[in-house]
Amino acid sequence: MDFGDGVDGCMEGKFIFDVNIYAFLILAMLYGIQQKNYHSRRRENRAFDALLLFGMGGLAADYISTRLPGMVPDGIVQTAMLLTFAFCTVLGGLCFYWTCMQFSLPTARIRCWEWGIASLCLLDLFLLFGSLSTGWYFWFDGTGGYHRGPLFLLHSLLALSGVLAAVLSTVWYHHFLQRPIMWRLLFFLSPVLAASLLSLLFPAYSFETAGAAFALLCAYIMIQNCDAEQDMVTGLYNRLALESYISHQIQDCLPDMQFAVLTVHLDNLHQINVDYGHRQGDEALRTIADMLAECLSTEAFLARASGHVFCVVLPDIRSSEELVRLSADIRQAADSLSVAPDKIQLCVQTFYDVYSLDLGRDAAVFLRQMEAHL
Repeated sequence: MDFGDGVDGCMEGKFIFDVNIYAFLILAMLYGIQQKNYHSRRRENRAFDALLLFGMGGLAADYISTRLPGMVPDGIVQTAMLLTFAFCTVLGGLCFYWTCMQFSLPTARIRCWEWGIASLCLLDLFLLFGSLSTGWYFWFDGTGGYHRGPLFLLHSLLALSGVLAAVLSTVWYHHFLQRPIMWRLLFFLSPVLAASLLSLLFPAYSFETAGAAFALLCAYIMIQNCDAEQDMVTGLYNRLALESYISHQIQDCLPDMQFAVLTVHLDNLHQINVDYGHRQGDEALRTIADMLAECLSTEAFLARASGHVFCVVLPDIRSSEELVRLSADIRQAADSLSVAPDKIQLCVQTFYDVYSLDLGRDAAVFLRQMEAHL
């Protein structure tokens, strides 16, 4: 086999063998852990399951096409080569799809991006399978040797379109992401870009699938970190993440700055749970969470602090009048909310606390007062 232009020969290197085998075992282990984790049934984690499966498929196909020539029939090797290219394209599209799930963006705004990337991936797959008869991307000579076709660079660009779009959308829509998540997403995508660049610079080696495997390992660590800080009912941050964020805000607060913590109570949650069950109670919590997300700016930090209490941290509040106005807007929005089956009216109360060094308030006093409202 040959990964260069017109150079025959079998590319067998222990480096490729080692990376593919170990990467496959790591992804298989992560997939097994995902299946035992009940959170994996969420939409984001089902998409991640698909990434793991296609990643394992790509590694297996790459192993067959680069390590087993001469040991298995040429037809199997050539099919594995075709599948390696196909898996790389699908992985790029899935990377973009999974990345978009991390944004708090309206579905309609993301949908046009998704259709665009899906169209590019389908075009690449069409040209890829068409290459079996046309040689656009690759062709095999009479001895089974592999050669790149005249449009191979187009395949590389189309296969990378999903990853590039994920990077661009992460940067473009960074206001819809918490900063730690933005950096985690960029770190997740960087190994794929680096591996693709290495494959272009060193055409005798295949790095894409190994790079994707390393990226999936990074993504799994990111998912674990997010799950540790996430409330599983509403999808918001939990009490642990809230306390950590407030602690950092206190440390970073300068004399001419102030921030506020706005507390929102869903007062009739207990009654909803008693009269209609916890499923309706969870629906009420999600309704309040969605309402708060619509009322707040993208810079606000929103968390569910306890059973019926939500907390909003406003990192750069200008005046108490702004807080009063925001509290009124939230109560007014809640007045129009209800949940099935009997159009249960949701009742909320709001409280707020302001921290500023100019006010001469001790951080411990501020935290005690805030705790009293939780």
